[in-house]
Parts: sequence; structure tokens; C-alpha cells
Amino acid sequence: MRRTRPRSDAASAAPAARRRRSAGFTLIELILVLVMTATLAVFALPRLVEVGFWRSHAFGTDMLGQVEALQRQALVQQRTITVTFAASGLSFLDATNNASLGTLPCPSGLDPCIHLGAGTSVTFNSVVNGQRSGRSTTSTGAALVIRVGPPSGAASDYRDYRVENETGLIYPAP
Repeated sequence: MRRTRPRSDAASAAPAARRRRSAGFTLIELILVLVMTATLAVFALPRLVEVGFWRSHAFGTDMLGQVEALQRQALVQQRTITVTFAASGLSFLDATNNASLGTLPCPSGLDPCIHLGAGTSVTFNSVVNGQRSGRSTTSTGAALVIRVGPPSGAASDYRDYRVENETGLIYPAP
């Protein structure tokens, strides 16, 4: 009868260790993949994805909220407030006290972001016959259409906002 030699524990542990080592990735390999992915996300993706559209869309939403808030402020505080739209952004003036209420500049890299005629404005709570009327008036005497978008872009990159003459209602134009 042939006798077999019993295997030592070290000899039987070697194939198991080899199998375990080749079963997955090491921690260093995983960290390197994460670092490379993060580097691509920080440097390459913003150049591949056009962020101008999203910046101009956010600016339009901010403009909408600022103008609505100033209209409410003019009515509640019984003041006349003028909003002037320019290519580089908006400026707000308390016409009652002739004091600046601030500005809303175009986002960086999107100057000009408003595309319309120069000196276009809307006045909230305008004075008619010496009294505040609660009405809004535009510099053109008609509804204003304000086009917001990147300096150079396709027609789909722009969004129009309309300001009504009598009511001062501002909304995204269809």
C-alpha cells in the first residue's frame, strides 16, 4: 500500500492566498481610479458641457425674482422704484429718495447677458397727477421683451421675459 505524505499547512495555504489576492482590486488601485475620475470631473467635463445656457437660465430666474420683489416693495412701502435693464445687468433705483437699491450683474463669462435696446426700464408705483398710482410704466409705453442668454449662442440658448406696461407683471414669454 502506498503511503501519501500529508500536506503541510503552509503548502495548502499558498493556493488559497493566491486565489484571495486575485479576487479583487487593491485599495491603491481603487484610490487611483477615484483620483483620475475626480480629475476628469473637475477639468474636462466643464469644457465638454456648455454651462453658459445654465448660467443664463439661473440669471433669468434671479432677475424674475428680484423684479417681482421690488414691485411688491414699491407697493407696500409706497415708493417709486425704477428697474433699468442694460446689456451688463440690472440696476435698481428708489426714485422717491433718489437712492440706488443695488444691481444684478450678468454672471461671469456671460457679459452681455441681456439683449435689448439701451436704456429700457420699468417704473413701479409710478406717480400720476402728483399721486402714486400703483401702476407700472415702461420706458417704451408698451410691454417690454427682455432676451436673456449667452453673448453668442443658438436661438434655443435664449429665453425671453415679458414685462407688461400697466401691471408690471413679469413672466417667461412662451
